[in-house]
Amino acid sequence: MRNVVIKMAESGCNLFLTSSKSANLKRLENQLRGEFGKNIKIAYEQGDLNSIEDIENIIRTARERLGIIDILINCAGVFPVEFLEASNLEDFEACFNVNVRAPFLFAKAFSQDMKKNRWGRIVNIGSSSAYSGVQETSIYCASKHALLGLSRSLLDELKRYNIRTFCISPSGIK
Repeated sequence: MRNVVIKMAESGCNLFLTSSKSANLKRLENQLRGEFGKNIKIAYEQGDLNSIEDIENIIRTARERLGIIDILINCAGVFPVEFLEASNLEDFEACFNVNVRAPFLFAKAFSQDMKKNRWGRIVNIGSSSAYSGVQETSIYCASKHALLGLSRSLLDELKRYNIRTFCISPSGIK
């Protein structure tokens, strides 16, 4: 996703970044400031997408620092690899929290401003696993199926406000 961030910065987009590691965010901010100077606003907030409180804090901080978010890219994800018999409810909840619940909550929050402005873009990074199933990845595949369904539903629901929702479904990437 680093390349997506750089392309958005090159296009003059203000950026609000989030990650579970604040050191990574600081490094990326420094790189972006070095390359793009003061041409764009850059802000960030560290958070754990398993935590509702952290998600709410990210939403609040994004609005405080940038105001309106009109392009949302949900790209955080976890990829548990485990046979079904060795999986547990905690694995399932952690995967769905990050891969589905967080994108849902971010889209719900930020689409309100998009609706008022009658423009917005929501990009969910899914997976080719949304179209198949592979052993040892039942939880992951189910979460990506859910994200694809969420994306399709949001597209239909929000298109009348000129908000487009995309689900990009790459196969394995570096």
